[in-house]
Amino acid sequence: MKSELDARPVFLKTEATVHGYFLICYLVTVLVRLLQIYELNDEDSFQQLFNFFRNYTAAKVGNKYLNLAVKSEFITKLSALTNLPLNNAIFTEKQYKKIMDYHW
Repeated sequence: MKSELDARPVFLKTEATVHGYFLICYLVTVLVRLLQIYELNDEDSFQQLFNFFRNYTAAKVGNKYLNLAVKSEFITKLSALTNLPLNNAIFTEKQYKKIMDYHW
């Protein structure tokens, strides 16, 4: 998991900022593992979660949003689990807000 965080190299100036940076990295690791184990029943890899977090994007066009993510089984599963329209090609403003405001 450490390599998935891309935590190296670190170009921070003070010891406190380096410690803060790595604290955030390790907190992300813990949160991803909790999500993986307790919400996804440890059936999906942390790589799938990191790929989803990094690559799931949408672009606003007028008053709609275009889903730019590549459809996958993982996104389909996550969509069903969360009841979010993650597989839709186009989101309304309301659907986009629902996705952005979602809390586990």
